[in-house]
Amino acid sequence: MHVYIDNSALRAINYNLSHPAMATLEKAVSAGKLKVLINSIFEGEFLKHCDLVLNSEKDSLKKIKCLENALTPELNKILGKLETVSSQNILNNYKEKFKCVNIDKDINWRDVFQKYFRGITPFSSKKKDEFPDAFVAELLSENFEKQLIIVLGGIVFY
Repeated sequence: MHVYIDNSALRAINYNLSHPAMATLEKAVSAGKLKVLINSIFEGEFLKHCDLVLNSEKDSLKKIKCLENALTPELNKILGKLETVSSQNILNNYKEKFKCVNIDKDINWRDVFQKYFRGITPFSSKKKDEFPDAFVAELLSENFEKQLIIVLGGIVFY
């Protein structure tokens, strides 16, 4: 069985790889029941959106004022350590933890545009944000029509 986890699902848990759902996924991968699929679109979206989450969380810590006097040494250590954390580190951890299989390959872009102009899934209202999803859907549909689970935070493709 294969699973493709869309970034919208990871954004919903703030890229927390220790989330209970991710622990369940890790057990299934370790048991050989699931293979987690990724591609370069996934990686680019992961890096972009994970950076937003990391920066937001770092900014929140920097705004601590009331406890600053009591926690200054500890807080400075935490903030210093946070500077070494990057979305690339988290992506590398994700790929290693879930033994990800990269499925990048050339696909027929004409098919994607035909679906766009016809309003066929994954396109709903001709938004440019749907293009990465459309290319991922096309990539997945060519190879994994059976035994594939797609985890999304939005619409379902298959």
